[in-house]
Amino acid sequence: MTVKGDRRVRRTQKALRDALTQLLMEKSLKEISVIELAEQADINRGTFYLHYRDIYDLYASIEEEIVREFFEIFRKHHRGGASMMPIIIEAFEYLGRNADICRFILGSEGSEFLDRLIETGKPQTASEWEQLFPGVSPADHELYYTFITSGCVGLIRRWFKAGLRESPKRMAEIARTLMEQACRPAVL
Repeated sequence: MTVKGDRRVRRTQKALRDALTQLLMEKSLKEISVIELAEQADINRGTFYLHYRDIYDLYASIEEEIVREFFEIFRKHHRGGASMMPIIIEAFEYLGRNADICRFILGSEGSEFLDRLIETGKPQTASEWEQLFPGVSPADHELYYTFITSGCVGLIRRWFKAGLRESPKRMAEIARTLMEQACRPAVL
């Protein structure tokens, strides 16, 4: 396919994504028809079917794109001993730039999206676990990770619900502070 064709495909996919986002502000995913979506995107219904099987295929494609982009954020910043702050800041910036669709995806019930996103950032080796949770027993790594990721998801949902009043950098600082406090060894 030519570069010009690639641009047209990307433009069509963006129009469909934007149209879906607009329609999701008014109704649930199951209430949106292909005809309505194509009309909103100002494309032919046949053009929609060149790219997607149905509305759910488009939605899954958007989720997959977000997971890929988060994976790239983690991959780009993953270096032994590196601070988590650049990852957290870039993740919040990404969410802020894509708040329109992320708000719906994060709020959708029954979606496996969050599980996939959380798995994307999960450490793979013992040294990665130790870097993330220094001084924490390896037997407790999964528990800490679950606690931290659940807290981050709650923080993101609250940020969206409050209308993204805080900057992505401020949210990243809050997340980092909470994570650091959660990972301190307990003193009883």
